Amino acid sequence: NLIGHSQGGLLIVLARTLTTRVEEFAQLVRRVVLVGCPLAGTQRAVEALAVGRGDFGETPFRIDAARGMAQSWPALYQMLPCWNSVLDENGRALGSSEQFTDIGGYPGALAEGIQEDHLLRARETHALLKGSIGSFVAAVETLVIQGEKQDTPTWITKRGGALRTTGKEVGGRRELDFAASEGDTLVPSEVTLASVGPSLRARTLRISGKVK
Repeated sequence: NLIGHSQGGLLIVLARTLTTRVEEFAQLVRRVVLVGCPLAGTQRAVEALAVGRGDFGETPFRIDAARGMAQSWPALYQMLPCWNSVLDENGRALGSSEQFTDIGGYPGALAEGIQEDHLLRARETHALLKGSIGSFVAAVETLVIQGEKQDTPTWITKRGGALRTTGKEVGGRRELDFAASEGDTLVPSEVTLASVGPSLRARTLRISGKVK
């Protein structure tokens, strides 16, 4: 019985690719529980890579250092959103070359430090995740637990070649201004289910209130 939270859930799903057939995986694993798992990615990874976060302290030096560490962390790239989250002014999704799994998704200074080989690995990982989760849920008892109580960054508008930002600066860079949907602040619930495919909907516990 395997239980995975956040990135740990992705490791469980990717472990399916180590077996040739889903039946082999089912012989080893009876039940999988995924809790708050970014199966389709999270915009928090974009924030960490392109702008930085103040989690290690608010001084510009610490934010720059945190961003540098994030940009050299392959697994963080693999948590980039796989849905088309960059939109034009009319709310239409832009092409794949302007999404966050491509270097074209990071205009201007935001591209500094982004590693294209890690972006390539992220695209490859997204393909593995989508194929793997759809295959093993039919053979392995699976439960996905997702929160839906809090605003969660989901989409962002690109205008005149620039991403929409707030008035706040983080380490000398403008904070990205995401439109939100319901989730757990990390994983947007409905977008994740829509991206992964219909096989998970019946196996997902969507929590919108207090947990007991």
